[in-house]
Amino acid sequence: MDSHSSEKERLERRALQKKRRRRRRTVSISLIVILLGIALTAIVLVFFKVNDIKVENSITSMYTGNQIETASGIIKGQNIFSIKKKDITANILRALPYIGEVTIRRRLPNTVVLVVSETTDYVSIPYRGGYLIVSLDMRILSDTYIVSQGIPTVYGITPENFIPGQKLQARDPSTQEALSSLLNLVEEYGWIGRVTAINVRDKLEVYMVYEDRILIRFGSIAKLDYKFELLKETLETKLDKNFSGNINLATPKYVYVSEGEMRFPNSFFDIGSLE
Repeated sequence: MDSHSSEKERLERRALQKKRRRRRRTVSISLIVILLGIALTAIVLVFFKVNDIKVENSITSMYTGNQIETASGIIKGQNIFSIKKKDITANILRALPYIGEVTIRRRLPNTVVLVVSETTDYVSIPYRGGYLIVSLDMRILSDTYIVSQGIPTVYGITPENFIPGQKLQARDPSTQEALSSLLNLVEEYGWIGRVTAINVRDKLEVYMVYEDRILIRFGSIAKLDYKFELLKETLETKLDKNFSGNINLATPKYVYVSEGEMRFPNSFFDIGSLE
């Protein structure tokens, strides 16, 4: 019994010693990890500071590199990993409305590169005796009394905000949805220089004027992509290139064409007291 008890005690001591060694090893590893983390943080804070901001862009007509750098809000000397790309993009687009897209790159150890592109006037929205100029992505570019030639005038949408750099917000969201859907297809078909007027006052009765000679009635925006296919086929294969008149696409699968004077619905060109 004595020898048995002695062996048991010996095994227990050995197990206890192994447990203590494992604990010391774990503590040592934890301390090493903590120290490495502190060292790495110190290195990042000391060596990865923004010393240079480079603007790479293909435009010179609207903004200078200094304007873009200032608008970004990046502060030289701040840690390069602390900059938030989403905030920088928002700063630039808010301050410089004619910037279209912004790409931000960190070039270690201490350079931030801003790659920008330019957007352009896409439609004009009359209101209060002037016009809001809006981009394809529904961002307000300017508030003006002079409209660029070659862009459509949009009727039937009442803006809620008027500040360049902000996204357009319409009092009736359905009018903005209709306009966005229509413009994306106009862009896809390459017709932006051909469309001269749009009316989205009634989401069930959307209209578009093509080359100041054809009034197109789409009805609702349901199946709008299909209606554009029908319109393109009609314009290219069914009508004389000098045709003037009306095209009705409101009834699915049917195209009704009438030559002559464009028949605008009542109040097509009304702006409204709130616009």
